[in-house]
Amino acid sequence: MDREHVELTAADVGTLHPQPTAVEHEVLVRSIKRVCRGRPLLAPDDERNEWALINDAQSRGDRDFAERRCRDLVTLLHIPMPALSGSTGIFEAWMLLAGAHAADQGRGCGYDVNDLLLRHPPDGKVHQEACPKCGTVHTFRTARYD
Repeated sequence: MDREHVELTAADVGTLHPQPTAVEHEVLVRSIKRVCRGRPLLAPDDERNEWALINDAQSRGDRDFAERRCRDLVTLLHIPMPALSGSTGIFEAWMLLAGAHAADQGRGCGYDVNDLLLRHPPDGKVHQEACPKCGTVHTFRTARYD
């Protein structure tokens, strides 16, 4: 069987991949799970103050105070961890705490953020929407199909 050889150019791409329908767009958006993570549990200034207290206690050799503050922060942030003991416990608490704030995690309400994205047309623009469940403001760019 003899097949014809066809070359595609950049102009042909639009005809090969047309703009998706509304249903296809929704399927594409929902193919990625996005849930509201809520507001940070500790304001940035409060976090800096807590770290300053812990660092000061460490430099003075007050391990008990440093451990108590770390334990209090871990409890506040709802981070599960084993009981603190010695320098390893402090190190674990610091790492968990740093990890939680590196991702700007809060106490997520679990609202499906895709519902917010789908309120806007696929125009490639930046939009802001407040979570109707907890009020956290989400900033996102919608998809754009060219």
